[in-house]
Amino acid sequence: MSLGKVANLIMAGNVRVRWKEVTQASHHLKPSRLVAILGEGRLEVGEVVICVCL
Repeated sequence: MSLGKVANLIMAGNVRVRWKEVTQASHHLKPSRLVAILGEGRLEVGEVVICVCL
């Protein structure tokens, strides 16, 4: 799923993290957090990796 599509879902109020609505695409996720997307399903965050590519 593209970042743009996820941002649109967040702005529409269709994304929840730990059962609370997320309103900003910059919301930080931690490992083991449950993310629910209305109409798409649920997933548990396993690992968050930030990669800086030069």
